[in-house]
Amino acid sequence: KGDGVTDDTAAIQAAIDSKNPIHLPAGTYLHTGLELDYSGFSIEGDGSMSTLLYNGEGVAILIGNDAEQIERGTLKNFKIELNGDTCVGIQYKKASVNMRHELVEFLRPKGNTTNSQDDQSIAVLYTNDDSFTGIHQYNSCLFTRFATAVDVNPQNDQGNFYNTQPPN
Repeated sequence: KGDGVTDDTAAIQAAIDSKNPIHLPAGTYLHTGLELDYSGFSIEGDGSMSTLLYNGEGVAILIGNDAEQIERGTLKNFKIELNGDTCVGIQYKKASVNMRHELVEFLRPKGNTTNSQDDQSIAVLYTNDDSFTGIHQYNSCLFTRFATAVDVNPQNDQGNFYNTQPPN
């Protein structure tokens, strides 16, 4: 429905599972977690008027699986809005190659602050040595009110190459 109230998880996941390119029309799509586990995926919205809204803790969008490398994914022209202190916008699992993020806004609304010691919010998380390979482009992306914007390889503590601050 895209009304910000109805749980759209099943409809969005069914579209993802069809393995066809997905157009996300203007609207706010409430979901409880999505999984993309195939190469060549594409989700494109209508700008900041297209919002994937995730209320809760945990991972909003999981990309990849334990079995195979995921290649050539595109996320373009929409907003990912997260509410929660231990939320992750996108988590890359296993290997992923040639991922493109363009005009994606990662947002935690006002009231969510990175000043709290309990805040462990991460916009994009790469979970192991294999999950960040090849080229990962972030073109004109915006990260607002996250403790960490992009965390690469947290096991070896080599990550956090972007750290966001809340606007004044």
